[in-house]
Amino acid sequence: MQKKSIWVLVFLVFCFLCVLVAITVLLPRYIESSLLPSLAAKNGISRLQIRRPLIGLSRAETSLRVGDPEHPVLSIGSLSADYSLPALFSKTIKKISVSGLELRLYYEDNRLVIDDPELQQLLSSSSKQPAAAAQGAPGLPFILEQFTVEQSTILLRSPAGVFRIPFQGSILFKNASPENLGDIDVHFLVHALNHNFAIQSRMELGTKKGTVQFSAEGLDVQAFLERFISIPGLIVEGSADISAEAAVRLSPFSLDLDGRILLNDTLLHSGDLIFTPLANKKETQKRPEFSFTGTVRDKKMALLLSSTLPDLQVEKGDVAVTLLKPSLQGEGVSEDGDLRVDGLFTASLQSGSEGFRAESPQCKIEAHAAKETGSPMQLAGSVHIADISFSSSSADLFAAKGAIHVPFSLPFVKGQKNGTFEVRKIRWKDLDIAGLNGTIEQKEDRVQVTVDIDSPLLPGFIAKASMVQKFASAEDVPLELRLTIPPFQLNDFSLKKIQPGAAQITLSGLFSGQAIVHPGAKESGKADFSIANGSVSLPEKNLSISGIQTSISFPYLPQIRSKPRQELSFASARLQDIELDGGSLFYTLESADSFFIEQANVRWVKGAVDTYALRFSSTGMPEKMTFFCSKLKLAALLDQLGIQNVSGDGTVNGRIPVTIGRDKITFEESFLYSTPGEGGAIKIGDADFLTQAIPPNTPQFAQLDFAQAALRNFEYSWAKIHLITEDDILLMQLKLDGKPAAPLPFSYDSKTGSFTRIKPQNDRQGISHPIRLDANFRFPLDTLIDYDKSIKNMLKSIE
Repeated sequence: MQKKSIWVLVFLVFCFLCVLVAITVLLPRYIESSLLPSLAAKNGISRLQIRRPLIGLSRAETSLRVGDPEHPVLSIGSLSADYSLPALFSKTIKKISVSGLELRLYYEDNRLVIDDPELQQLLSSSSKQPAAAAQGAPGLPFILEQFTVEQSTILLRSPAGVFRIPFQGSILFKNASPENLGDIDVHFLVHALNHNFAIQSRMELGTKKGTVQFSAEGLDVQAFLERFISIPGLIVEGSADISAEAAVRLSPFSLDLDGRILLNDTLLHSGDLIFTPLANKKETQKRPEFSFTGTVRDKKMALLLSSTLPDLQVEKGDVAVTLLKPSLQGEGVSEDGDLRVDGLFTASLQSGSEGFRAESPQCKIEAHAAKETGSPMQLAGSVHIADISFSSSSADLFAAKGAIHVPFSLPFVKGQKNGTFEVRKIRWKDLDIAGLNGTIEQKEDRVQVTVDIDSPLLPGFIAKASMVQKFASAEDVPLELRLTIPPFQLNDFSLKKIQPGAAQITLSGLFSGQAIVHPGAKESGKADFSIANGSVSLPEKNLSISGIQTSISFPYLPQIRSKPRQELSFASARLQDIELDGGSLFYTLESADSFFIEQANVRWVKGAVDTYALRFSSTGMPEKMTFFCSKLKLAALLDQLGIQNVSGDGTVNGRIPVTIGRDKITFEESFLYSTPGEGGAIKIGDADFLTQAIPPNTPQFAQLDFAQAALRNFEYSWAKIHLITEDDILLMQLKLDGKPAAPLPFSYDSKTGSFTRIKPQNDRQGISHPIRLDANFRFPLDTLIDYDKSIKNMLKSIE
């Protein structure tokens, strides 16, 4: 009996050793060489590499690779199972652990795909199994209590590059059985963009319901945008806290999502635009918050977005715009690979600085994006800004009733409606001066704005302005602004209409012009303007200029500086009793308040007057002017200087330098001479002014009485005019060498040096021999000083 028991024990030990050898030696070889390869081949996986499992009484371990041996799509450094022999008989495994897992994915058409056709096909086919299998089939052939993943990585390939996403986590199975996985608790930690993302889930597999929670704190927003959303020029400073919770139903599958995104210390840059949240007066700065809800039903996903935003300040250089009560709402739907997103942004606009303010109570931006499978994203929408107004106290300028409506599409869609732009009222110093009305047209490679400018001050006047902005190309294409003034006839336009305090200056003429400006470019712009048959009139000063013809070119806009040697001509001009028979001048407009005459030629009293290098500015006329006179008719010269009933022939030449002070005009010593070898005649029929206010029977009266008689008809061989200034009087000394045309009824007393009027007995009696005749004429300078003051006041009022 004892011997029999020993043999039974030996048999049991032998059986145990056989089982042990089968488990530790034969089973690993079977799994490595037959079981797993056949399962892989059955599911379409041709490239499987597995290390022979190490199987013990409480633990089994192996590693595997799927795909290219050099770059496997799936590799597991360690796949282990912890169990006990008694638990195995009840089909229970305590824990399955994965360590060193690496999975290669790529992002395409808004979905994640395994970077291996065989594995992706296996995953796709398993997801298409009948719903009944999910509802009634047993979950696993054994009961699993825990599943863990450690030191694992997903390699994600996308158009933006390849990203490593480390992760780790665990899944706890509760109340599990071979027929039912029971309830599961999921805890995963994903490390991406240098931040941790926590994912928690609890699923009640019996009722096929559960919840999923997602959270991340301190997420670098700019890093996220650079990885997944390519927006050129956009920089976002600050971080974001994200939290979301979803209620999940497994059969039929559905998901209800609720979450929010909270921004911290956010500052956004787009090019030279800066967006900054503002604090309200009674509270600290609010944090921008975005709330979203979403649903998933079968293959349809929908997402709703709303926001709670603080007031925002948008800055560009020295210009700042405040967005009051901004609101952002959005809705997105994805179904069968098609995507549709609708967004709406609203706010009130305010902008202000010292002396300037602009506002609009309603700004609305609508956007609609759509993408079909295999097609690029199409974006369309509109920008609408209503009731725009702005004012500038420094310029006394105000505009109101403005509106902008701009449809847009990216990429461009032919047949799109044009946008509109208008400013119904532009006021300057309480005077309606202009209105704007235009269109905004988007083309494939540019945006073009065309504006008609009209003015209540000029009935029938319409100028056309346009702006063209080309989209990004291989070259840096500048913005183009263009202004065109079609030929417009201005008739007797009074400056008092725009400046009530100005002098009664009226303008007429045919005006036209055009300008092209490229803001910010090296060669920023140019302009050309012209006046045909123009005229200027200042009746109260008896000033008029007619027949003005000129063209002026500005090659360096926005600098108000013309090309040199621009030409202006006029047919006639009048200044009090001085009449000009036309002339021309070459000039340069140096700036908005500086006008430089290079050369001027004026036809006056049948001769010519030339001058050079005169600079006029808003401070007044030039300090010094020199006039070069040639072939001036002496009689006509005296007539225009106020001497009445004068006639004759003969000319004078010379130069006249003039100095203009603050309140005084001085004729420096000037001389005009008759042409050498040429004489002439002078007849002053009314020369009685020489003896006015001179007592008779005085030597001075006798002298002037003689000169007065001689000037009534005097033939001279040589003439000289001497101009000097005495206080506010211009003194003109006329010196003539010649003889009277007929004997003068005077006798000369050589002792006293005086003349005595006589009654001649015949036409030969009297003085007829050659004499030298001197006459002085006085003219007040108040008129010239008054003209200088008028010019200064006119320029000042225009400023």
